[in-house]
Amino acid sequence: MKFIKFNVYGTEFGIDKVAQLFEMKGITATEFDKEDENSVIGKYVVRAYNDEKVATAFYADDEAGHKQIEEFKVLVMMLKSKELYGDFGWDVSMG
Repeated sequence: MKFIKFNVYGTEFGIDKVAQLFEMKGITATEFDKEDENSVIGKYVVRAYNDEKVATAFYADDEAGHKQIEEFKVLVMMLKSKELYGDFGWDVSMG
């Protein structure tokens, strides 16, 4: 089965919040070196990326996977709006 890589870039604080959202949606953390499509769907990994971090989740490349990605995009936008309103403190950046 083919998969879609969904990347979210941000600060350590921001990626921690994104990881919490992944867990809430049933996407589990994993560590791996090679992306094997038989084992990565429904999982995510957090890696360093330049001065930030990137969280990469793997979804099935089907209608359900696309729907899950669209739902997750809304959740990430809601997180970003909380940052803009200062809900995490005025000095916090999610990246």
